[in-house]
Order: sequence, then structure tokens, then C-alpha cells
Amino acid sequence: MNAPWFTASTLALAGLAGTGGDEKLPAAASGEESGSGLISLKLADEVTMKFFGRLFIDWGWFDGDEATYNNDTDGTTPSLEAGTEFRAARMGVEGTLYEKTGYKVEFDFANGVTEAKDVFVTVKDTAAGEVRIGHFKEPFSLEQLTSSRFISFVERSVADAFAPGRNSGFQVSDANGSQSMTWAAGLFKTTDDQAKGFGDSEMSATARVTGTGWYEGEGTDVLHLGAAVSYRKDDESRFRSRPEVKLGLNRPADTGAIAADDTMLLGLETAWVKGRFSAQAEYQMASVSAASGGTDGDFAGYYAFVSWFLTGEHRNYKKSTGAFDRVKPTENFGAGRGAVELLARYSSLDLDDGPSTGEMNDVTLGANWYLNPNSRVMLNLVHSEYEESGVDDELDALVVRFQVDW
Repeated sequence: MNAPWFTASTLALAGLAGTGGDEKLPAAASGEESGSGLISLKLADEVTMKFFGRLFIDWGWFDGDEATYNNDTDGTTPSLEAGTEFRAARMGVEGTLYEKTGYKVEFDFANGVTEAKDVFVTVKDTAAGEVRIGHFKEPFSLEQLTSSRFISFVERSVADAFAPGRNSGFQVSDANGSQSMTWAAGLFKTTDDQAKGFGDSEMSATARVTGTGWYEGEGTDVLHLGAAVSYRKDDESRFRSRPEVKLGLNRPADTGAIAADDTMLLGLETAWVKGRFSAQAEYQMASVSAASGGTDGDFAGYYAFVSWFLTGEHRNYKKSTGAFDRVKPTENFGAGRGAVELLARYSSLDLDDGPSTGEMNDVTLGANWYLNPNSRVMLNLVHSEYEESGVDDELDALVVRFQVDW
């Protein structure tokens, strides 16, 4: 190439061990919650690019009430069938343009269609903090804002039904000097999986604040506290959830589409890391003001879990994002045994109010084997109970995930 910004003298390719190339992407500019930076390019003195991706391969076996949890794919007879799928198959690129501007483009190809994930630009160090514009997660819920590469279980809890997830909008975020407090606030337009949305309504305002009660020992002793709120001006509100397994299962807990004037979401979150032990919990609620002639509804959900590393590691809390990050084994598999984590979680989703009925309660036991910082094997045993208008059904599931990211 003859372009002056891309010459042999300005190219640096990092090796898979993370030691190749002397140039490093600035942490704040490279998107700390995204790729691991194993493959990075320096295109010019002030232009960088990093390639990243993830691959999740799930296998599952089920036993339970077929009509409620049906995962039959041909739509003929309700059944629960063992199966496998690519839960995620993502590729992306991110980097910086002349220090103050950043970008990220990430798509998922796992479901046979291309889904937009994080697709945005950032402007850094403005008077208000970092400004982000595009398609990304609204600032709501510790569990939701922790990357799926770093969450402790195969799937997020049933309470995640209230987390808005990704939409298109504008956000401003910042942290204090010691990063003991973070805040983020934004305006969003509800969009589909291709980041498209039209109409005069379907807007939301969402904000989150977090703080660390204490942070000691390089993250081995941490107390996290946080709260989030979202006011949503949508024509419809709907909250639904599978048990804590995907693999084609139904979403039996479902309010259905509620004609709404507006909806208010509230989330409270906490987490504690004490060496190899950690605990995490959230409570979330939604208050739906129905459109004229409808019935209002108040719904809620929560979860709590504990984690214990048999091999002595700890969950890695990142102060700058107010979320959890990558676990790094003391010894990688091959040189040693990797890291082993045992977990237990209880979660509940109550949609029994106003125009909706139904309640789901899950117990999940888990084990994670981290071969190295970028590879892990996950095993979850899920027991789910669903109640609705006299129906009392159950599901037992065994799910195994093979995961790599780069």
C-alpha cells in the first residue's frame, strides 16, 4: 500500500500471546469492555485498530413440561429436545482516530441473520465526559453491562427481562478521579436487531450511578453499589423471559404487549468480592402506566448468587466501568490447571399484576473452568418453576458451553 497512513514502518501486529508489538491501544480509547486486544494494528501515529470476536458453542439436555418450555423447532408437537447451537459468533473492530475520537463496530452472525451489537463512535475528554453516539447498551443493570464473555453463568438471570439492552442513542459518561464513582446518562430510541427504529414515540431516558464502598488489595476486596432508572415513552411495553437457558426454549413468563402511555424502570445492584469468594445481587422493577382504557401493571424481579474459586483467583472488578471484567488464572492450562469456579444462583421474576399473570423462579448451579484468560468451559444445572393461573410446571436442564474470545 502506498497510502502514507498505512506503511510498513507504522504497522504493528500483536502476537497471540499479547507480547508482539510495542504499541498498545490507550485503555480509555480502545473500549475496555470489548475485545481483548490480542490482534492490534497501529495504522499511523494517531490511528489504531483492534480486531476482536467471540464464539460460544452451547449443548443442552432437558426434562420437564413440554407444553410450557417447548423447544421443538418444526412447530408440530410440543417437545423438549436435546440440542446444540452457536449462542454467539461475533466479529468486530474498534480503535481510535487522533486521540479524542473512538469507534467500535461489532456484528453477531450466530442466528443466521446479521445482528448489530455495539456500533458507535465516541468523543473523549469533553467538558461533560465521554460522549457516545450510536447503538449500544443503555446504562442499566450490573448483570447486563457485564459482557457476556465475563458473566458468571451461561445466561443472565430471569430478572434481566427488565434490562433495556442495546438501543440507538446518545450517552454521556464519566468517573471521578479515583474512579470510586461512575455515572452515565443518555437518550435512546428503541430499535430492532439491525439498529433500525421509526416512529414519533419509543424514546427513553436512562441513567446509572455506581460507587465502590471500598476497593482494596488490587481488587481482591471490593464492595460495589449502584442504581439505575429509565423513563420510557413507548406505545407498548412487554417483559418476558426464558428459564436461564436458551437453546430454542419458549419464554413462558410473558406479559404480552401492553398498550402503554409510559413505563418507569428502577434497578438496584450490589456486589462484594472478598478474595476467592464473591456475591452479587440485583432488584429490578417496572411500573407500566397503561394507555387510556387499559390496566396499569407493576412487575419485579431479583437474583442473588455466590461464587467461590477453588484455585484461589478472584472475580475482576473494573472501577472505570462499574462492571466485572476478565478472570485471569494464576496458571494457564498447560503450564498449570487453569482456574476453577463454583457458583449458585437463585432468581425470581414476578409478572403477576394488572393485565398479566405468571411467576418464574430458577435455581442454577454452575462450574466454570478457565483454561486461560480467553477460553473457558461452563456447566450449568438449571431447575425452573413456572406458575400461572393454576399451571405449575417445571424444567430441569443441563447446559455446557465452550467459549473463546480474542
